[in-house]
Amino acid sequence: MSDNIARENEEKLSGLMPHDTDSSGLEISVEDRAIGTVSSKLYWDYFRSGIHSLLIIGVAFLCIITQASMVAPDVWLSFLTRKLPSEQKDKTNLTIYGCLVAASFILGIVRSYILYLVCLRCSERLHDKMVVALLQAPVLFFDSNPVGRILNRFSKDAGCMDELLPLEIVFTVQLVLLLLSSVIVPSVTNPWIVFVTIPVTAMILYFTRFYLKSSRELKRLESMCRSPVFSHISETLEGLDTIRTRGRQRDFIEKFDRHQDTHNQSFIMVRASGRWFGVRLDAIISLLVGLVILVAVLISQDAASAGLALAYVIQTVAMTQYAVRKSSAVENLMTSVERVMAYTKLDSEPGYKVDRLPPEYWPPLKSINLNIKGGSKIGVVGRTGAGKSSFVSALLRMPDPDGEILVDGIRIKDINLQVARRCISSLGQTPVLFSGSLRKNLDIVQRFQDADLWRVLEDVQLKDFVQSLEGQLEYELLENGANVSVGERQLICLARVLLQQNKIIILDEPTAHVDPGTEETIWRVVREKLKDSTVITVAHRLNTIRHCDKVVVFKEGGVVESGTFNA
Repeated sequence: MSDNIARENEEKLSGLMPHDTDSSGLEISVEDRAIGTVSSKLYWDYFRSGIHSLLIIGVAFLCIITQASMVAPDVWLSFLTRKLPSEQKDKTNLTIYGCLVAASFILGIVRSYILYLVCLRCSERLHDKMVVALLQAPVLFFDSNPVGRILNRFSKDAGCMDELLPLEIVFTVQLVLLLLSSVIVPSVTNPWIVFVTIPVTAMILYFTRFYLKSSRELKRLESMCRSPVFSHISETLEGLDTIRTRGRQRDFIEKFDRHQDTHNQSFIMVRASGRWFGVRLDAIISLLVGLVILVAVLISQDAASAGLALAYVIQTVAMTQYAVRKSSAVENLMTSVERVMAYTKLDSEPGYKVDRLPPEYWPPLKSINLNIKGGSKIGVVGRTGAGKSSFVSALLRMPDPDGEILVDGIRIKDINLQVARRCISSLGQTPVLFSGSLRKNLDIVQRFQDADLWRVLEDVQLKDFVQSLEGQLEYELLENGANVSVGERQLICLARVLLQQNKIIILDEPTAHVDPGTEETIWRVVREKLKDSTVITVAHRLNTIRHCDKVVVFKEGGVVESGTFNA
């Protein structure tokens, strides 16, 4: 059943999301989907990500001891019922009973707290590993995976792992141990009950295995069908202005409805499978209770033992279905852990594994390739596809070039990737700002004092503007700086470049989308404040490079000419 449903939904999904190709021949990769059971290794890796192996074993023993302490008061009461009334009221017996109840209460709280704390720690560690792996992933990964797919892992999957899974694991452990007690205690009081519990337990395990096999695949399919919904919403919001100007709102609404319908189909099947299993489980548990009562009647047994056995068996009526549904919920939620773990194992760019660091004052830029001296202003020009962007990407090692790039005689491939990139500042056509305070956008790692921030803001003529804002440096910017103008966004990014004080600056047509006044400010700041840095300007207009010391012309991926602007 699950395989047919999976095939149908995958066909619909592929119909809604064709593999888009761009001019470079890149394809949107098919989202990975695990098949089969959730292995015990996944559970072990999940807990191992947060705590040590010995602590896992210790927590398991704590759970077993706690459950034994919860059964102990009932067993002691059963023992007391065999005594005379006067002996039952003895203070020693009552004190023992009270101590057993108190111990079970305290251990129950400790068990729940420790289990919940362990799960939260595991979720936090996995989330951190996923963030690091994504930040170190190669550019090709982002080119071949839509943003909705990544958002799905960080929103729904991470949310399930943080908010739902810890509680479900705590409840499941408690219920499963309670069910084991409900089987073991009656079997100990009356061994003949074993001949009833074994076949009934086998039936429950058979239906549970059949149900989990289907629900697991349905849950994985539901997670996959959710990604196109996130992707479509993200793409629609980014292109909202274009959609409205073209009058294509209805087309995008209909496409969203198709994605949502596909997701709802898989989601409804997940819920329906749970109801299917519940009906059959109730019937089996009712059979178990009837058989246990019949055995207690047919076989002479003292009232205390029979009462204890029936008390525990009757608990299974309400608890078994709930316990199995909770355990299946845990297994379904573990598919989110599975998907998160897949992102923690992404291949990273090779430069992150290099331990060597550059010299303390590297790079002084005495000379670099193309015979460019430190402090020179270089213009890079060429037609579309000539290799200008590839040249910039090679400097930033996105990805690592096939050849060698030397900075002051040091191969940048031999330097730790993260440290090497910090030595280069970049200012592109589109300003890059984050939702958060202006201070964090200027100095995200908080290395500089307020005086430094105000100095660079004054350099780019934004000091008066920032002083007029509510909160000034603590003024909250919206995503992509939506609450300030495009020119002000670019000047904020320029201030960030000045603050970093790097010796290599890359400018990729930074005035393409700003007004003439802001353009004049940007080039004045570049000439006056970056005169000691090597500035590489990628230009699409001749006016942009007229002040450059040297102009390099690219064609078909190579340098065909170099010289001064007036040559």
